[in-house]
Amino acid sequence: MTFPKKTALLLAALVLVVPLSSCDGGGSDKIYVTGPYFTGYEAKDVYNAYLGSSISTLNSAKSQSATDVRHLANFVDGLVMNNEFGILERQLASSASVNAEYTQFDFTLKQNVPWFTYDGAQYVAKNTEGQDVPQVVKADDFVNTAEIILNYANESEIAYMVTMFIDGGWEYYCYTEMLKLIKDRNTNYAGVNWMTLKSASNDAKATALMTLIAYESGMDPIDVPLILGEDLENIANFSRVGVKATSEYVIQYRLNQPARFFPTLLTYAPFYPINRAFFAQHKFAGFGTSKEKLLYNGPYLCSEWSDTKVQYTRNENYYNVKDVHIKTVNYMVAPDTISYAEMREDFENGVIDGFTIAKEDSVGWAQYITGGTPEAPGSGTVQNPYSPLVNSRELNTIDYTWHFTLNVERETDVGLQPNTIFGGDSPDYPASAIANTNKAMKIKEVRRLILDGIDFEQYNQTNTNTEDIHQYQLNTLTPPGYVFDENDRDYLEYYYEEYAENKGLENGEAAKALIGPQKIEGVNYSDAEVLTMRAEAADAVAQYNALNPTDPITTPIIVENAGLAGYAGTSYITAEARWINDFNDRVNSGLAEGNEFLTIVNNLKATTSDKASNNAYAAYYTLNTWGWIGDYADPLTYLHTYVTNGDMSLFTGTKAARDNYYLNASDELVYEEDGLLEDYDDLVDDAKAITSSNDLRYDAFAEAEYELINNVYIIKPHSMNSQGWAVSVSRAIGYENPTASYGLADYRLTGMWVLVEPPTGAERQVARDLQSQKKAVALAETGIYNYLGSDEE
Repeated sequence: MTFPKKTALLLAALVLVVPLSSCDGGGSDKIYVTGPYFTGYEAKDVYNAYLGSSISTLNSAKSQSATDVRHLANFVDGLVMNNEFGILERQLASSASVNAEYTQFDFTLKQNVPWFTYDGAQYVAKNTEGQDVPQVVKADDFVNTAEIILNYANESEIAYMVTMFIDGGWEYYCYTEMLKLIKDRNTNYAGVNWMTLKSASNDAKATALMTLIAYESGMDPIDVPLILGEDLENIANFSRVGVKATSEYVIQYRLNQPARFFPTLLTYAPFYPINRAFFAQHKFAGFGTSKEKLLYNGPYLCSEWSDTKVQYTRNENYYNVKDVHIKTVNYMVAPDTISYAEMREDFENGVIDGFTIAKEDSVGWAQYITGGTPEAPGSGTVQNPYSPLVNSRELNTIDYTWHFTLNVERETDVGLQPNTIFGGDSPDYPASAIANTNKAMKIKEVRRLILDGIDFEQYNQTNTNTEDIHQYQLNTLTPPGYVFDENDRDYLEYYYEEYAENKGLENGEAAKALIGPQKIEGVNYSDAEVLTMRAEAADAVAQYNALNPTDPITTPIIVENAGLAGYAGTSYITAEARWINDFNDRVNSGLAEGNEFLTIVNNLKATTSDKASNNAYAAYYTLNTWGWIGDYADPLTYLHTYVTNGDMSLFTGTKAARDNYYLNASDELVYEEDGLLEDYDDLVDDAKAITSSNDLRYDAFAEAEYELINNVYIIKPHSMNSQGWAVSVSRAIGYENPTASYGLADYRLTGMWVLVEPPTGAERQVARDLQSQKKAVALAETGIYNYLGSDEE
């Protein structure tokens, strides 16, 4: 099974969710900002924004896509949430405790927090006696969520977040899967003939269940806890799972491993409550499919949901409504073709509240950044812009880590892939070419040629809106500033030291100078180096063919790039063609036409964002760019993505173990059955087993990350769009908004204000300085975790 979740396509970087605005004042009463930032400034109570796409589902037990959970973050509260300084605090929880081993966490809920329907009425359900009972959030709602997610029949995309940490999670998940396999009369899944188990003893079923757990979890069979036939009853009734309502208002989580960071997972939708009676009414297929089929306990209610618009209305009965300053939120779905100039014009016409200033919009660039005209620009710069309204600042926030991804085992049925280069029985790209490429993808030297053959001097030309085209370059999967050890040391410092050790550099600082943010020196290769890579790949292919004379790899090897140029407009077609053509020229330099070794072909047949998204999520490609952002405060959230059967393995063809070939030091081809990720999987397992010290844990994870990027060659990180200088104009101020490098905090709208007039860049700098001071004081007082204790203390 695979559980893709909060992944995001590169589309998210094209269609921006701009800072928001209102079209009017929202009423006759004037509103003035309270609190420490922009105190007394006149504000609005309507908030409008563009979205890249509408909601696909609000089922918190199903999806972890950012396009969905950004809304859930405002409709449903969980046990804990981050404040404006990133400090983790209690939310629905009124008290919290943890045992000394960090394997059991107990939370007492605030009492009498109502469940609301979309129209603001309290939800009423009948009890076992048939009486109407107004529903409030209780501990059983959290148990219910876990039961829903861990039921294999529901096919939740996010079950991995529960099975990975909750004691008994794999048992229950695989037990429900076993029931389906028996019902379907399956004869050979995971090496078991399930059809014969229908009338078998419980002991036989227990033995088969342990086999299934090992298969699905990737655990060594000897590490799977013993299950006896007599245990099946308690597995079936969920009593062995470590999510328990120990009383009406107390929820307990028991873990399968020590995890100090576990409460950070609770800021995610898989651990949000779902009312049992309401879910029973709508079932998994119906729950969250419309505004009427969701219950709310958070700051907003969903008052409209269509393909073109999503609207929130403030929950006037929210228990913390004083922090909700916006009454109405209108999200408009932007067209695929929207331009930076159009967004600026919408701001100037009062349609939206803010916009990103981009070089692509030459009129806006001159108006706000340089002064003068596009033909005769003034002397303004990004750091010192012409207009005082510009919010110019250097970003250091966490965003999606974008990375090239290779699919080593692509689906070969072209009938399923009409919107790819292989669709429609194309004579230029026969179906057999997919199988040919799949074989080639098992060779390390071929994978490296593809990933390291890309020239970032060409690829980063797409960054036309930055003064430095390498501003967004990021060469690690885990971003800087994501997590820190007990000595306040950034995890990436461990990675830099690991890189230095492997590359023979003096120290981590020397490594950072080559592969740190905004650097390409250590990841970009010359034409001569690329030709050496080609020679090594060609040698490996020749040796492979000698071993497989009846099923050889033929050339050219066709690598389809998913891309966005099929619908993103002329400028993107040009941008993608630039780096792809450069790659093909470099890799095939010196070869006669028709004798190419390997070529990247850009897919222009996905002519809408829906077609491109469908191709991406079905992994109908060999090369694509994916983005990932962490779920919880530990490097594992990034590095578990690409283990065998990991969070992103659907997109790399590694849901199951794959073979690997590589040239050894003697240039002899070595075959490793199921060996593609074997070493990497072991390194991740070793690292996550270290719980006594983040110092040791991070050092081990750094070794694993180095292996993934520099030896496995199925991904190559290349960018994060929240670093370097950014320029925008906005009426929105979010200095009291929740924030964190993980979870859903950054999507919360509590604490946000929208001013009538946009503040100046200088005024914003004063606010940032004040917030920085307040954050330092708060962190010194409580540290990054402040969820333990009680509201009564």
